[in-house]
Amino acid sequence: DVMRQVEASYRIVQGKGKKGRQSPGMQVWLVPANPRYFDLEHAFAENQEIIWKQSTNVAVDDQVFLYVTAPVSAILYQCRVTAVDIPYAYESHQIKIRRVMRLRLLKQYDPLLFSLPWLKEQEITTVRGPMHITDSLHIAMRNRENSKKQES
Repeated sequence: DVMRQVEASYRIVQGKGKKGRQSPGMQVWLVPANPRYFDLEHAFAENQEIIWKQSTNVAVDDQVFLYVTAPVSAILYQCRVTAVDIPYAYESHQIKIRRVMRLRLLKQYDPLLFSLPWLKEQEITTVRGPMHITDSLHIAMRNRENSKKQES
């Protein structure tokens, strides 16, 4: 219970400081993707590597899990960052992009595997912006993925 509260506290404050990485080594991120603005399924069908808006201090070789928002509401993709801080100029009334990162698709998941109800059980109630994935959530995701593979 104490560890869960510590991790919840960490999630509240993570990402607030932009002065650099929170710890050395590869980081694991959870990043929202709105299907009204970008069709990830189509993009990954055409190319295993895409560019994506970069609004955090990600680094090459970090992992990014893309959470597709409503109506899907689930983590659907696991990617590896292959390039960062690529200058980019795009602006609309909905979004402004000044830099992008390059993501390589590693895995695509069934929408039921890491759905919002399951994420809520892991104390992730919403995904509104990029955030670090805690070690306990990352382990829970691997365990769930492995158990579903064994059931198949």
